[in-house]
Amino acid sequence: MVGEVVRRQLAPETDIRFHFCQDPLKAVATAVEVRPTVILQDLVMPGKDGLELVDEYRRTKELEAVPIIVLSTKEEPKVKAEAFARGANDYIVKVPDRVELVARIRHHSKGYVALLERNQAYKDLQATYEELKATQAQLVIQEKMASLGNLVAGVAHEINTPLGALTANNDVMVRTGEKLQELLEEHLEAMPPAVGRKVRQLLGNLVALGNVNREAAGRMNKIVTSLRSFARLDRAEQDRFDIHEGLDSTLTMMQSRLAGRIRVLKDYGDVPEILCYPARVNQAFMNVLTNAAEAIDGEGEIRIRTRAGDGFVTIEISDTGCGIPPEHLPKIFDPGFTTKGVRVGTGLGLSIVRRIIDEHQGRIDVESEPGKGTMVRLQFPLGWRRPEEGASRG
Repeated sequence: MVGEVVRRQLAPETDIRFHFCQDPLKAVATAVEVRPTVILQDLVMPGKDGLELVDEYRRTKELEAVPIIVLSTKEEPKVKAEAFARGANDYIVKVPDRVELVARIRHHSKGYVALLERNQAYKDLQATYEELKATQAQLVIQEKMASLGNLVAGVAHEINTPLGALTANNDVMVRTGEKLQELLEEHLEAMPPAVGRKVRQLLGNLVALGNVNREAAGRMNKIVTSLRSFARLDRAEQDRFDIHEGLDSTLTMMQSRLAGRIRVLKDYGDVPEILCYPARVNQAFMNVLTNAAEAIDGEGEIRIRTRAGDGFVTIEISDTGCGIPPEHLPKIFDPGFTTKGVRVGTGLGLSIVRRIIDEHQGRIDVESEPGKGTMVRLQFPLGWRRPEEGASRG
């Protein structure tokens, strides 16, 4: 009866849609489905107390902020007070005047719609802010990479020239020592035995030291090459890229963090080169490997597995570190989120990795279990194309 009366009163208002639920047991489900901007709630109903429904509305996430107008024949102050205490927004005596009812509905509906718009605006603003933070972080990283490139270019130039001279001179010294050894053997009988033994020992030491110097120079040259490879100084921004070369150069850059503490196990598959932004992919490798190393307290292992298939190159980087609690997993890509503490982490590492992966239309997944370690899976599409050519998946 009340519902029909209200329906007739609201019929002339073409901008107000009225939904009536006669079964109080279905009221909450109906409201969740309809998503009203105002709920008119009768206080007295068969089989259900109206105030109990008000409680249920307020306990339902989708309805917790929807304005509720209680309709009742009771005008006792205590009844009204209890209705407001339960969460009602308004209380009017049924059957109200049509003009008053419409005015109250419009008032509460307008306020609720404004609340929804404000909340959505806040969400949009928050999303924009997070996007700006991530973009700023990416710009900072790009600037650091550019600075690193300039630094490495200078270091490589300054080291290569004297290193080349040392390598050449050392080769001459080793070959000279070897020739002296040959001459010594030819004329050894003409020398006193003690002198011959001493000269042989000295020449042997000279050749051995030369070989040690050659190995050291080779290691220095490998470090310079890894630096250049990591920063991709001699390559275009977009280029064909050997991910194994990128992983190895990144590991060389991280050697001081790994040596003597963390063993790296490689399981490299038959993987083709991919078209990508090599410097940014190296940055993704660096961030993931750094997280893996920092997650290991004391000694441990980092395992790197690469495979190709289903149109993607897949890189799985696993560690035996502390792992990530389940409640933190949904947040690990959020800019600023970190479990390392403010003095250790900035919370931008995985956020930047995901931006790099998204930039290449790739995929990233993280699996982790506290106390057992973490596995990060990076996938780059074999069919990726430069944005100006139109990105596509392989």
